[in-house]
Amino acid sequence: MEGHMKLEIYQTDKKDFVFFSFDHNAKAHQIGDVLDLRNFGYRKVYCNNGINKESSELELLEKIYILMNRDDRPYAQKMRSLSVSDVVVLDGRAYYCDSMGFKRINAVDTRAKARDAVLQHDK
Repeated sequence: MEGHMKLEIYQTDKKDFVFFSFDHNAKAHQIGDVLDLRNFGYRKVYCNNGINKESSELELLEKIYILMNRDDRPYAQKMRSLSVSDVVVLDGRAYYCDSMGFKRINAVDTRAKARDAVLQHDK
């Protein structure tokens, strides 16, 4: 779809990982260049293939944050609001919801098909 992008949201309930900043988790869990979503109990809780590309990715991330913290957010009964430690993926580019904004990261979901597994930081 031209003019649209894919949005995925991953959340974890791992007690020593959830709701902590990326820097804290990177140090505490010795995360190297790539965050393996499976190792830290992440699961995909939301997917939407029709997100409009009407603004920059950072503006879009802020809009997603606001939307996913409303009481009437999509899947409100099945997922918690978007919070620190959640991973948002836009067209394969992964962002960690940090204590202040979003941090672009390399992430991999080892459960995904090989061709889709790496969520690139630089692309």
